[in-house]
Amino acid sequence: MTVAQNIKIQDAVIPRFGVNARRLRGVDCRTRIADSIAAGARCIDTAQAYGNEIAVGQAIRESGVNRDDLFVVTKVQINDYKPYDLLWSVRESLDRLRLDHVDLLLLHGVHPKLGLDRTLDAQREACDRGLARFTGVANFSAAQFELAASKSDKPLICNEIEYHPFVNRDNELKAVRERGAALLAYAPLAMGAVNMSETLIDIGREYDRTPAQVAMRWLMQQDSVCALPRPVDKTEVAQLMDIFSFELSAEAMARIYDLRSENLVLCHSDETASWSEAA
Repeated sequence: MTVAQNIKIQDAVIPRFGVNARRLRGVDCRTRIADSIAAGARCIDTAQAYGNEIAVGQAIRESGVNRDDLFVVTKVQINDYKPYDLLWSVRESLDRLRLDHVDLLLLHGVHPKLGLDRTLDAQREACDRGLARFTGVANFSAAQFELAASKSDKPLICNEIEYHPFVNRDNELKAVRERGAALLAYAPLAMGAVNMSETLIDIGREYDRTPAQVAMRWLMQQDSVCALPRPVDKTEVAQLMDIFSFELSAEAMARIYDLRSENLVLCHSDETASWSEAA
Protein backbone atom coordinates (compact mmCIF):
# COMPACT_ATOMS: atom_id res chain seq x y z
CA MET A 1 0.00 0.00 0.00
CA THR A 2 1.61 3.21 -1.19
CA VAL A 3 0.80 6.18 1.05
CA ALA A 4 1.24 9.65 -0.41
CA GLN A 5 2.99 12.23 1.76
CA ASN A 6 0.37 14.83 0.82
CA ILE A 7 -3.38 14.64 0.58
CA LYS A 8 -5.46 16.65 -1.88
CA ILE A 9 -8.67 17.94 -0.35
CA GLN A 10 -10.68 19.96 -2.83
CA ASP A 11 -8.11 22.55 -4.02
CA ALA A 12 -5.86 22.21 -0.95
CA VAL A 13 -2.74 20.05 -0.81
CA ILE A 14 -2.18 19.18 2.87
CA PRO A 15 0.95 17.40 4.12
CA ARG A 16 0.01 14.12 5.79
CA PHE A 17 2.56 14.82 8.54
CA GLY A 18 2.76 18.10 10.45
CA VAL A 19 3.46 19.41 13.93
CA ASN A 20 1.11 20.88 16.51
CA ALA A 21 2.38 23.75 18.68
CA ARG A 22 -0.04 23.26 21.58
CA ARG A 23 1.53 23.92 25.01
CA LEU A 24 4.77 25.23 23.51
CA ARG A 25 6.02 28.67 24.51
CA GLY A 26 8.74 31.18 23.71
CA VAL A 27 12.23 30.03 22.76
CA ASP A 28 11.29 26.39 23.32
CA CYS A 29 8.43 26.73 20.84
CA ARG A 30 10.58 28.51 18.27
CA THR A 31 13.33 25.91 18.55
CA ARG A 32 11.03 22.90 18.32
CA ILE A 33 9.09 24.26 15.35
CA ALA A 34 12.27 25.33 13.54
CA ASP A 35 13.81 21.89 14.18
CA SER A 36 10.64 20.23 12.90
CA ILE A 37 10.77 22.21 9.67
CA ALA A 38 14.46 21.35 9.30
CA ALA A 39 13.57 17.67 9.75
CA GLY A 40 11.03 17.91 6.92
CA ALA A 41 7.70 18.82 8.54
CA ARG A 42 5.72 21.11 6.26
CA CYS A 43 2.35 21.51 8.04
CA ILE A 44 2.62 23.86 11.04
CA ASP A 45 -0.42 24.01 13.33
CA THR A 46 -0.90 26.79 15.88
CA ALA A 47 -3.82 28.74 17.38
CA GLN A 48 -4.66 32.06 18.96
CA ALA A 49 -5.41 30.25 22.21
CA TYR A 50 -1.95 28.63 22.25
CA GLY A 51 -0.37 32.04 22.83
CA ASN A 52 2.63 31.19 20.65
CA GLU A 53 1.93 32.60 17.19
CA ILE A 54 4.87 35.03 17.52
CA ALA A 55 7.29 32.18 18.26
CA VAL A 56 5.84 30.03 15.47
CA GLY A 57 6.23 32.91 13.02
CA GLN A 58 9.84 33.38 14.10
CA ALA A 59 10.52 29.68 13.52
CA ILE A 60 9.01 29.86 10.05
CA ARG A 61 11.15 32.85 9.09
CA GLU A 62 14.33 31.36 10.56
CA SER A 63 13.79 28.00 8.85
CA GLY A 64 14.87 29.31 5.46
CA VAL A 65 12.12 27.24 3.84
CA ASN A 66 10.09 29.00 1.16
CA ARG A 67 6.75 30.14 2.57
CA ASP A 68 4.92 28.55 -0.35
CA ASP A 69 6.32 25.16 0.68
CA LEU A 70 4.69 25.36 4.12
CA PHE A 71 1.05 24.79 5.07
CA VAL A 72 0.34 27.06 8.03
CA VAL A 73 -2.75 26.57 10.19
CA THR A 74 -4.16 28.77 12.92
CA LYS A 75 -7.44 28.77 14.82
CA VAL A 76 -9.83 31.51 15.92
CA GLN A 77 -10.52 31.35 19.64
CA ILE A 78 -14.15 30.90 20.61
CA ASN A 79 -14.53 34.33 22.22
CA ASP A 80 -13.87 35.97 18.83
CA TYR A 81 -16.63 34.30 16.81
CA LYS A 82 -18.69 37.45 16.29
CA PRO A 83 -18.08 38.57 12.68
CA TYR A 84 -16.16 41.79 13.38
CA ASP A 85 -14.18 40.16 16.18
CA LEU A 86 -13.29 37.19 14.00
CA LEU A 87 -11.88 39.29 11.17
CA TRP A 88 -9.97 41.51 13.58
CA SER A 89 -8.54 38.50 15.41
CA VAL A 90 -7.33 36.94 12.15
CA ARG A 91 -5.50 40.14 11.25
CA GLU A 92 -3.91 40.10 14.71
CA SER A 93 -2.84 36.49 14.18
CA LEU A 94 -1.20 37.43 10.90
CA ASP A 95 0.58 40.33 12.60
CA ARG A 96 1.94 37.96 15.25
CA LEU A 97 2.96 35.37 12.67
CA ARG A 98 4.25 38.11 10.35
CA LEU A 99 2.52 36.45 7.42
CA ASP A 100 0.17 37.92 4.85
CA HIS A 101 -2.10 34.87 5.03
CA VAL A 102 -2.52 31.44 6.59
CA ASP A 103 -3.26 28.39 4.50
CA LEU A 104 -5.99 27.10 6.78
CA LEU A 105 -8.20 29.01 9.21
CA LEU A 106 -10.12 26.93 11.74
CA LEU A 107 -12.84 27.64 14.26
CA HIS A 108 -11.32 26.29 17.48
CA GLY A 109 -14.45 24.72 18.90
CA VAL A 110 -18.17 25.05 19.35
CA HIS A 111 -19.74 28.21 20.77
CA PRO A 112 -23.17 27.21 22.16
CA LYS A 113 -24.57 30.74 22.31
CA LEU A 114 -23.63 32.31 18.97
CA GLY A 115 -25.39 31.60 15.69
CA LEU A 116 -23.38 29.44 13.32
CA ASP A 117 -24.31 31.21 10.09
CA ARG A 118 -22.69 34.57 10.78
CA THR A 119 -19.52 32.99 12.14
CA LEU A 120 -19.14 30.90 8.99
CA ASP A 121 -19.84 33.96 6.84
CA ALA A 122 -17.06 35.86 8.63
CA GLN A 123 -14.70 32.92 8.20
CA ARG A 124 -15.46 32.90 4.47
CA GLU A 125 -14.94 36.67 4.33
CA ALA A 126 -11.48 36.20 5.80
CA CYS A 127 -10.71 34.07 2.74
CA ASP A 128 -12.34 36.55 0.37
CA ARG A 129 -10.04 39.24 1.79
CA GLY A 130 -6.96 37.08 1.25
CA LEU A 131 -6.29 36.47 4.94
CA ALA A 132 -6.67 32.69 4.56
CA ARG A 133 -6.83 30.22 1.69
CA PHE A 134 -9.05 27.52 3.17
CA THR A 135 -11.41 27.05 6.11
CA GLY A 136 -12.27 24.27 8.51
CA VAL A 137 -13.17 23.52 12.11
CA ALA A 138 -11.64 21.89 15.18
CA ASN A 139 -13.11 19.85 18.03
CA PHE A 140 -16.48 19.38 16.30
CA SER A 141 -18.49 16.20 16.71
CA ALA A 142 -19.65 14.43 13.55
CA ALA A 143 -23.09 16.05 13.81
CA GLN A 144 -21.62 19.50 14.42
CA PHE A 145 -19.29 19.15 11.45
CA GLU A 146 -22.17 18.10 9.21
CA LEU A 147 -24.23 21.08 10.36
CA ALA A 148 -21.36 23.50 9.75
CA ALA A 149 -20.56 21.99 6.35
CA SER A 150 -24.19 22.22 5.28
CA LYS A 151 -24.34 25.91 6.23
CA SER A 152 -20.96 27.10 4.97
CA ASP A 153 -20.87 28.78 1.56
CA LYS A 154 -17.19 27.86 1.36
CA PRO A 155 -16.43 24.13 1.62
CA LEU A 156 -14.82 23.15 4.93
CA ILE A 157 -11.73 21.10 4.23
CA CYS A 158 -11.18 19.52 7.65
CA ASN A 159 -12.12 18.82 11.23
CA GLU A 160 -9.11 18.81 13.56
CA ILE A 161 -9.72 16.58 16.57
CA GLU A 162 -7.90 14.33 19.00
CA TYR A 163 -7.31 11.00 17.28
CA HIS A 164 -4.99 8.14 18.20
CA PRO A 165 -5.27 4.34 18.58
CA PHE A 166 -7.09 4.55 21.92
CA VAL A 167 -10.17 6.53 20.84
CA ASN A 168 -12.98 5.70 18.41
CA ARG A 169 -13.49 8.32 15.70
CA ASP A 170 -15.55 6.31 13.21
CA ASN A 171 -18.39 8.84 13.19
CA GLU A 172 -16.10 11.83 12.71
CA LEU A 173 -14.21 10.05 9.94
CA LYS A 174 -17.43 9.16 8.17
CA ALA A 175 -18.62 12.77 8.40
CA VAL A 176 -15.49 14.31 6.87
CA ARG A 177 -15.20 11.68 4.15
CA GLU A 178 -18.79 12.19 3.07
CA ARG A 179 -18.00 15.88 2.62
CA GLY A 180 -14.72 15.27 0.81
CA ALA A 181 -12.81 16.73 3.77
CA ALA A 182 -9.95 15.53 5.97
CA LEU A 183 -9.49 14.66 9.62
CA LEU A 184 -6.44 16.35 11.15
CA ALA A 185 -5.35 14.27 14.13
CA TYR A 186 -3.83 16.10 17.06
CA ALA A 187 -2.33 14.15 19.99
CA PRO A 188 -1.77 11.21 17.57
CA LEU A 189 0.65 9.64 20.05
CA ALA A 190 -1.84 9.98 22.92
CA MET A 191 0.63 12.14 24.86
CA GLY A 192 3.11 9.30 25.00
CA ALA A 193 0.65 6.55 25.89
CA VAL A 194 1.46 4.73 22.63
CA ASN A 195 4.92 3.96 24.01
CA MET A 196 3.40 1.97 26.88
CA SER A 197 0.99 -0.11 24.81
CA GLU A 198 1.98 -3.77 24.71
CA THR A 199 0.13 -4.16 21.41
CA LEU A 200 2.05 -1.34 19.75
CA ILE A 201 5.33 -2.49 21.29
CA ASP A 202 4.79 -6.03 19.94
CA ILE A 203 3.86 -4.80 16.46
CA GLY A 204 6.87 -2.49 16.53
CA ARG A 205 9.14 -5.46 17.19
CA GLU A 206 7.67 -7.27 14.18
CA TYR A 207 8.46 -4.32 11.90
CA ASP A 208 11.62 -3.10 13.66
CA ARG A 209 9.87 0.18 14.43
CA THR A 210 9.05 2.17 17.55
CA PRO A 211 5.50 2.13 18.97
CA ALA A 212 5.18 5.78 17.94
CA GLN A 213 6.11 4.96 14.35
CA VAL A 214 3.55 2.16 14.34
CA ALA A 215 0.83 4.51 15.61
CA MET A 216 1.73 7.12 13.00
CA ARG A 217 1.76 4.56 10.21
CA TRP A 218 -1.65 3.28 11.36
CA LEU A 219 -2.99 6.81 10.89
CA MET A 220 -1.33 7.20 7.49
CA GLN A 221 -2.99 4.02 6.21
CA GLN A 222 -6.42 5.54 6.80
CA ASP A 223 -8.02 7.60 4.05
CA SER A 224 -8.35 11.36 4.61
CA VAL A 225 -6.24 11.46 7.79
CA CYS A 226 -3.29 13.76 8.55
CA ALA A 227 -1.30 13.61 11.80
CA LEU A 228 -0.03 16.52 13.91
CA PRO A 229 2.18 15.33 16.78
CA ARG A 230 3.71 17.80 19.22
CA PRO A 231 7.44 18.00 18.41
CA VAL A 232 10.19 17.19 20.88
CA ASP A 233 13.40 17.57 18.87
CA LYS A 234 14.74 17.24 15.34
CA THR A 235 15.74 13.60 15.82
CA GLU A 236 12.30 12.53 17.04
CA VAL A 237 10.50 14.40 14.26
CA ALA A 238 12.72 12.78 11.63
CA GLN A 239 12.03 9.38 13.21
CA LEU A 240 8.27 9.98 13.24
CA MET A 241 8.40 10.99 9.58
CA ASP A 242 10.16 7.74 8.68
CA ILE A 243 6.86 5.95 8.25
CA PHE A 244 6.42 5.90 4.49
CA SER A 245 8.81 3.01 3.79
CA PHE A 246 6.88 0.22 5.50
CA GLU A 247 3.30 -1.04 5.53
CA LEU A 248 1.22 -2.51 8.33
CA SER A 249 -0.63 -5.70 7.48
CA ALA A 250 -4.40 -5.91 7.68
CA GLU A 251 -3.97 -8.05 10.79
CA ALA A 252 -1.76 -5.43 12.47
CA MET A 253 -4.18 -2.66 11.54
CA ALA A 254 -7.04 -4.65 13.08
CA ARG A 255 -5.10 -5.24 16.31
CA ILE A 256 -4.54 -1.50 16.63
CA TYR A 257 -8.19 -0.73 15.88
CA ASP A 258 -9.11 -3.01 18.79
CA LEU A 259 -7.35 -0.59 21.17
CA ARG A 260 -10.20 1.90 20.65
CA SER A 261 -12.17 0.13 23.36
CA GLU A 262 -9.97 1.92 25.91
CA ASN A 263 -11.74 5.20 24.96
CA LEU A 264 -8.83 7.31 26.19
CA VAL A 265 -9.75 10.98 25.63
CA LEU A 266 -6.93 13.23 26.78
CA CYS A 267 -7.88 16.70 25.54
CA HIS A 268 -11.42 17.33 26.66
CA SER A 269 -13.43 19.81 24.61
CA ASP A 270 -17.10 20.72 24.54
CA GLU A 271 -17.88 18.47 21.59
CA THR A 272 -21.33 17.67 22.93
CA ALA A 273 -22.50 21.29 23.09
CA SER A 274 -25.50 22.16 20.96
CA TRP A 275 -24.67 25.00 18.60
CA SER A 276 -27.62 27.25 17.87
CA GLU A 277 -28.85 27.09 14.29
CA ALA A 278 -30.10 30.67 14.50
CA ALA A 279 -28.49 33.26 12.25
